[in-house]
Amino acid sequence: MIRALAVFAPTLLFIFVRPGRIKEVWFAAAGALLAWLLGLVSPDDAISLLRETGDVLLFLAGMLVVAYVTDRAGVFERLALWTARAARGRGRLLFAGVYLIGVLVTVWLSLDTTAVILAPIVFSLARALDIPPLPFVFATTYVANTASLFLPVSNLTNLIVLGRLSIPFWEYARVMFLPGLLAVVVNLLLLFWLFRALIPKAYDVRRAERFEYGVVAAGGEGVGHGVYGGAAADVSLPAEEPATKSRECVAVTVAGLLAVLAGLAGAPFWGIGLWVPACAGAAALAAYHMIRAGLKPRALAKDVSWDLLPFVFSLFLLLRGVARAGLSQWAAGLVAAWASGQSYGELLAVAAATALGSNLINNLPMVLVAVESLAAPIEAGALHRASLYAALIGTNLGPNLTVIGSLATMLSLSLISKKGLEVPGLTYLKIGLITVPALLAAAVLGLWLSL
Repeated sequence: MIRALAVFAPTLLFIFVRPGRIKEVWFAAAGALLAWLLGLVSPDDAISLLRETGDVLLFLAGMLVVAYVTDRAGVFERLALWTARAARGRGRLLFAGVYLIGVLVTVWLSLDTTAVILAPIVFSLARALDIPPLPFVFATTYVANTASLFLPVSNLTNLIVLGRLSIPFWEYARVMFLPGLLAVVVNLLLLFWLFRALIPKAYDVRRAERFEYGVVAAGGEGVGHGVYGGAAADVSLPAEEPATKSRECVAVTVAGLLAVLAGLAGAPFWGIGLWVPACAGAAALAAYHMIRAGLKPRALAKDVSWDLLPFVFSLFLLLRGVARAGLSQWAAGLVAAWASGQSYGELLAVAAATALGSNLINNLPMVLVAVESLAAPIEAGALHRASLYAALIGTNLGPNLTVIGSLATMLSLSLISKKGLEVPGLTYLKIGLITVPALLAAAVLGLWLSL
């Protein structure tokens, strides 16, 4: 176990710190390679893992493209602008509307889309409306983690658990509906209370016209967001992009997006993998944008964060070696004594432990450790499956505690800092210490009632 941890711990540290601004994928790949050189994993492990995770990786690839072209068409910008107009100058209604958009985008397009694409757009909107942006930054960053409970497609952590234990799509959705609902409602109420002094009672709705197609007229600067799950740099955009963001392009893109979402919802009933509608929709939307909206293959290859795929696979492989070295048995032993039943206290203890772990080693490695730790006892009947759902609650909601809890949070705050708003880690922690315990308590109550 010592050798495994000697590889695992530095890999995570380098991923978080990113010395020299080197991309995370290189550190994850280096960790996986070192694990192979030390005999923790073998080529057969890599081949076996590729078979096991192939569907998940294909799904991610498809959704990377879907999110990219949706953003390219200006759909998220139009949603933000429409919300500002619909709120009619009422600040609290705007805040609730932005939060609701975050819920919808997270549920169907994943937390990464909300944190990395929607959050910077909402920040730019708040700046254009001349209102304090901090509450809206917290709303979109928090809802990205909170609303990711609802569906398997909302978070990679959920897909990992489903793939490992073969949980049916709609069974997961049924069990997690009440926990997710209670979490997003409690989250919204707490954010309203915490930022009551900063959320404006009113704003000048005419200023919304300054925010059009990603352009903030007052600053003369626009923001392009062609990213999903990776870092992005601000770029200047022309005031009009008729081919990219024309009404036809927006309408076709929205129709394609709705078709993909319908396919994802129906795939379990048709007995097909989630990757099928994701990849089919991605191919159709990319083809349309290339033919009608000027998308170049080079831009598709460059701007989409394809390195997310080898990053995820490398972490999977590294965690397999760590688990084989005995970490999973050790972790399972820690929870076996109090996770064998279905009481509220036991489920809350599991959620709290994985929430804490998510802020120590990040939620993606934490859920991999949890799966490897709990899967075998669950399959053997020693633990109830409820403990794994509780672990997911911890790894999804727990990252709201600190800025390093999830990669999506780190990337979102990094992008927003480039726009001029620094959110200190201590400020984030103060908010998290109030909200996260309440979110965990509410979501676990929902899980306990559901079961």
